[in-house]
Amino acid sequence: MIIPLRTDRPPRRTPVVTQAIILINVAIYVVGLIGQSFNAFSVATLVNHGHFDPQHFIPWQLFTSLFLHDPSSIWHLVFNMLFLWVFGPPVEDRLGRVGFLCFYLMGGALANLAHMMIETAPVIGASGAIAAVSGSFLALHPRSRIICFFLIGFGTMAIPSLLFIALYFLIDVLRQTMSMFGATMDNVAYMAHIAGYIFGFALGFALLGTGVVPRDDYDVFFLFKQWRRRSALRQLNRRSPPGVFESASADTGDRLARAKLHSPMTDAQRREADLRMISPARPPSTGSCSPSRPPPSSSRSVSSNSPITSMSSTSTPRPRSGMNCCSNTTPRPPRPWKYGSSSPSSTPDTFSSRRRLAVSSRR
Repeated sequence: MIIPLRTDRPPRRTPVVTQAIILINVAIYVVGLIGQSFNAFSVATLVNHGHFDPQHFIPWQLFTSLFLHDPSSIWHLVFNMLFLWVFGPPVEDRLGRVGFLCFYLMGGALANLAHMMIETAPVIGASGAIAAVSGSFLALHPRSRIICFFLIGFGTMAIPSLLFIALYFLIDVLRQTMSMFGATMDNVAYMAHIAGYIFGFALGFALLGTGVVPRDDYDVFFLFKQWRRRSALRQLNRRSPPGVFESASADTGDRLARAKLHSPMTDAQRREADLRMISPARPPSTGSCSPSRPPPSSSRSVSSNSPITSMSSTSTPRPRSGMNCCSNTTPRPPRPWKYGSSSPSSTPDTFSSRRRLAVSSRR
C-alpha cells in the first residue's frame, strides 16, 4: 500500500482554508462520538440528517454530506483528511483561499450528483471533493513529485504526481466497472471519485488556458510545450512528420532511405556535399608533437681567435614554417628564405647564417 506524505511543491502562504476544512471534519466526527458515548444523541441520527440520499433529493445535503464520515471506522476520515492535507495546500496556493473554498464545495456537489445518476444508495464523505482537488493538482502540478511511504519495505520514495494520481484514477475506474457488472459488492462510491477527478482536472485546465490562473513551469501547458519541442526535434533529426507520441526507436535504415528518396537535397545542400567530398579529410589529432620531417641538429664550434672564447652549441633549430608540431595535417609549403635565394641549397641554415653574421660583425 502507498501512503502519500507530502509534495515537493510547498505553498507560499499558510493554507488556512485547507486547515479549516480538516478541523471541521474532525470536530464533527469527535462530537458525534462524544454524543453517542454519553447517550446525548445518536450518530446515526446525525448522519441521517446530513447524508445525501438520491431517492429523496434535498439540495443542501449536497454540501452537508461532505463533512460526515463513517462512524463505525475511523480510517474513512483519516485517509480523506490525509489526501486533503497533501494535495489541498498547493491547489489553494494557486486558486486563492476564496476560490479554493468554492472549488471544494462545487467539486463535492458535482461528485454527489454523478453518484446519483447510477446509484440509489445514500452517500457521505468528502471523497468526491478530495478527488476533485487531486484532479486539479494534476492539472496545475503534473511535473511535481509526491513523497510516499510504502508499507511493504517501510521506506519512502518520490513518485511523479502524474503516475500516482493516474494510478488511483484507473483503480477507481476498474472497480466501478466491476461493480456495474456485479463482480464486487462494496459500499464505496467510485463514480463520485471518477467525477471528482474529471471535474478537478477540467477546471484546472480551463483556468490555466483562459489565463485566470497564471502559468508556471510545473503546469500541464508547460508539459505540452515540452512534448512539442521534443516532437520538433525528432522531426528535424529524422526528416519525418512530427508526432507527440512517436517513438525514437522508429529510426530504421529502410525508413531513412525511403525518406531520402522522397525528399531530395536542395541545390545548396548538394553544393555543400560536393565541397565536403572534394576537400581532403583531416586525420584526427593524436595530441602528440610529431612533425612530418624531423629538423636536423647542428653542432658548431667557434674559433679561439674570436672574442667569444668558447661557444659550442648543440641545439635544435626551430621548425620551419612548413612544419606543424601539434597535428598530423599536410605541411604547408615553406616560405621564401630570408637570406639568399628561395632555394635551400644557396644558404645552408638560417640559424647558422645569423650566428656567422654576428661573429663577423664583432671582429
